[in-house]
Amino acid sequence: FNSNDFMNFFTDKIDNFRNTITNVDSTASNMSNSFVTPKEKLQYFTAIGHEELNKLITVSKPTTCLLDPVPTKPGVTRLSPGGPVSLQSLAPTLIKHT
Repeated sequence: FNSNDFMNFFTDKIDNFRNTITNVDSTASNMSNSFVTPKEKLQYFTAIGHEELNKLITVSKPTTCLLDPVPTKPGVTRLSPGGPVSLQSLAPTLIKHT
């Protein structure tokens, strides 16, 4: 394994990434005319209480993803007996991703 192998590895990765983006862009532009307007729309949002939030987070899978609005492990570690502090710390994240 030498420096050229290292460089080629990352150059190939970048080329593959660029090709993927190009393919996704062309597929997306072909699909843009086929979107269907939903029959039902969300009319309102009702906030949940600490008890329900606690239940939802504790029964969630223990995996995390950067796209999750509340990653499970950090969410569970923030839950405290005080309740409102937890809701206040999670609220900005939930609002950002809704």
